[in-house]
Amino acid sequence: MKREIVLDTETTGLSAENGDKLVAIGAVELIDGKQTGKTFYAEINPLRPVPQDVVRIHGLTDEKLKDKPTFPQIAPSFLDFIGASPLVIHNAPFDMAFLNAELTMAGFAPIAEERIVNTLPIAKRLRIGSSVSPDALYSSVFKRIDISSKKRPLPNALLGAQLLAGVYVYLREKEFEKSLKTGKFDDIKRLYEDEAHIYTNLATVLTIAAYFKRWDIFKWLIDEKGVDVNARNDRGETPLMMAANEGNLDICKWLVNEKGADINARNDDGETPLMYANCFQIVTFLVEAGANVNEENEEGKTALNYAIYGNNFDTFRYLVEHGADIRRKWWILRDTLVLSNTKNCNKMANMLLDLGVDINADFGWDTTIMQACYEEGHEEILQRLIALGAKDIVGGITAAVETGHPEYLDILLPLVPDVNNLIDRKGKPVDLLSISPRKYITSYLIAHGVRPKNETDETK
Repeated sequence: MKREIVLDTETTGLSAENGDKLVAIGAVELIDGKQTGKTFYAEINPLRPVPQDVVRIHGLTDEKLKDKPTFPQIAPSFLDFIGASPLVIHNAPFDMAFLNAELTMAGFAPIAEERIVNTLPIAKRLRIGSSVSPDALYSSVFKRIDISSKKRPLPNALLGAQLLAGVYVYLREKEFEKSLKTGKFDDIKRLYEDEAHIYTNLATVLTIAAYFKRWDIFKWLIDEKGVDVNARNDRGETPLMMAANEGNLDICKWLVNEKGADINARNDDGETPLMYANCFQIVTFLVEAGANVNEENEEGKTALNYAIYGNNFDTFRYLVEHGADIRRKWWILRDTLVLSNTKNCNKMANMLLDLGVDINADFGWDTTIMQACYEEGHEEILQRLIALGAKDIVGGITAAVETGHPEYLDILLPLVPDVNNLIDRKGKPVDLLSISPRKYITSYLIAHGVRPKNETDETK
């Protein structure tokens, strides 16, 4: 258990050496990087006037402070609260000059410098902020949190300490992340042994180690530090997911074969290690080790969809050959057409057509496969769909007009008897010129006999 005290002060001015005094001390207790709720706060009578320009900063007037205890009166309770714990202070030399001056004058021993953790140089080192104000540092770290004076009471030392406590944990996490990226193995181990694990979730450490491809740290944490092989980070990701995503086959084998990693674990979005796998060798290993090829994520998508997203035909074919259900969800065929116009995706689409996928099924979002065939480079697929009996020719024409593909209109328009009397699958008339967003498509349609709706109505 590691106890730390995060501390902030308010003063009558900028120089303890020139006689300025403390007017408030705030402190919060951290145990293993978490605020316990135990705090210390005292407002102090400085026995001297507080300048108005300083009052505007902290709001502590002479009137407010005249009946408060002096520093010698609050010193015993303050020292009892901080004990022998390290003190975390932002711009520590400023606060410590006042604290030690007050302690010395009150007859107490000054606080040793080695007990002090100064967050200002840490923030500068991480390029997070250089302000001497804990409020400003907090604002720069947590930009989405409004801590403006309009939305809260005037700053005080306890609030400053509470803000700094949150920032301090964040800084420690970032410092450890940086060391994982660039540090030597022995230095990282020493840092982890000393304190890093206090501030950073163990699964998050594994995630970062995998991201930076620090497999030495990754294996050390599991092998020697006992981190759960199925530990989850804040997205629910396991070590196996991270290794699969980073393409490390050896680590995947080690996690599954030697450490018993859950091969079908699901993250917060329902994704499995197989869906994370970016290379063919890892896909084959996971499937042969028992991964469920038809496991669905929260959106109902399977590893087949992820193979399409990755433009990986070999993985797609392998999954189909090893039991992936091509009829399970409408979007398997649709995704091959919508998400990419590459050669591989055309090969996937042709493979699905060879296997007899239903081309007239409901393809979701109230669309048909003809309406989904609107990316460039799908002329061959479009002609094959027509030859196989795809029904929604009008839907295909509409999609080609809306997305600006005259090459598809060359194929589709000759298939309808009257381009001025099109009816969609819901029985509604279609006005092609009204849905054309591009001048060149409008010109194309007119050149191919499409008339404005009012002219068509007059002809009737």
